[in-house]
Amino acid sequence: MATNRLALIRLLSRIGGAGLTAARKRIAHSEWYVVRNACKILSELKDPELFLHLAPAFRHKDERVQKAALQAVRESRLADAAAVLAGALPFLPRALQEEALRELAFHKDKTYCPT
Repeated sequence: MATNRLALIRLLSRIGGAGLTAARKRIAHSEWYVVRNACKILSELKDPELFLHLAPAFRHKDERVQKAALQAVRESRLADAAAVLAGALPFLPRALQEEALRELAFHKDKTYCPT
């Protein structure tokens, strides 16, 4: 089942910009797996507004969605990734907080830390 899902996500990611609108709409879907897949598709499509569209996913009640959003931010390599991870910390469960903190500890951009 997971291999079918990954193959479908990779196929959708080849659509390009046309897939962005559909994936962005799916972030607000009621089913957790739809939102998780939308996070992955937005990441693979290299959405220029990725962080804006992932914000609701960090507040999602399902940890699998939050994990997908965290992974999308990590893989994006965009400039404000550290700030997004730091902002998401209060909404994440303990295990994902630790994962985000590990990522922040090794992140080059330290602007998220108060001085």
